[in-house]
Amino acid sequence: MEFKLSQILESTILLEGRKEDAIKKYGEEHEDLIDMLSSEDPSGNNKYLDWMVKTALGQNQDEQIPTADLIIRTVNDFHKQLARIKNKDINSYKTLKDLKVVVDEALAKEEEKRVAKQAKKIFENDTAVIYVPFTVQASCKYGAGSKWCIAGTSGANNLNNYFDDYSRHSNFYFFINKKMNARSNPRDYKYALQWRFDGSGGREMTWWDAEDTSHTNPPSWVTPEMMSAVEAFNPKHKVIKLGAQAKAFVEDPNYNNYKKFEDILTPEQKTMVIDKIISKGGLTSNAFSILSKDLTEKQINDFNTH
Repeated sequence: MEFKLSQILESTILLEGRKEDAIKKYGEEHEDLIDMLSSEDPSGNNKYLDWMVKTALGQNQDEQIPTADLIIRTVNDFHKQLARIKNKDINSYKTLKDLKVVVDEALAKEEEKRVAKQAKKIFENDTAVIYVPFTVQASCKYGAGSKWCIAGTSGANNLNNYFDDYSRHSNFYFFINKKMNARSNPRDYKYALQWRFDGSGGREMTWWDAEDTSHTNPPSWVTPEMMSAVEAFNPKHKVIKLGAQAKAFVEDPNYNNYKKFEDILTPEQKTMVIDKIISKGGLTSNAFSILSKDLTEKQINDFNTH
């Protein structure tokens, strides 16, 4: 207990000391700015304060003085991504642009890792690998380079609705030939197997090459062993896919997809999801009508404020 108290005292002294140093260094006329940046410093002891103030006052080498809001967001992301960033000394970054480069790289790695969990590798040998995408993000990742509409990135938020639309009646399997590539075999290096289900045990398989041409039969390099892996996985595909999509939605929700998952979310998850949606902003009357029956009194007030 005494050890924890000493840590708190040490951190408080450090925090206040760094703030006082910043006021002395940059002038009392900037005290309001320094107080605001200090309150937003994610380190808890003003470790980033001097760099933030210097950047906000245009004393770094940025071509334009960045806004305080942009500085705060970037530094918060930097702090959250420290484990993925090699150079952890913020004072070594001369400009906000320099800091943002490494932050964006770390965020991209985090996103790639998150999306990788939204697919499953069900087969791999020296010739090929088979991925099962459960979300549109995973479909875009593992279908990259193809002309499949379910893997395109041209719609809202750089994504599309095709994957979810087709997933209502089909499961997809991406076959990727490891001995080919888009340059040497632009049509045959990657295939999507669309396994359509009708709810009565029926099955219909369509093969789509990378150029988005349909085929009744698989490519010559697909083996019985590969198909056995697909056959074994398919009975549980739909259930896992819905669970993966629900998890991805909880992590990064939007009100347009709320109705799709509301029946399988717990009350606690609904509250958390709605809080995230409100914090993102960009709310409309349509959003309110979709969420209204699950809004708490506080969330209604937050919604109106936003």
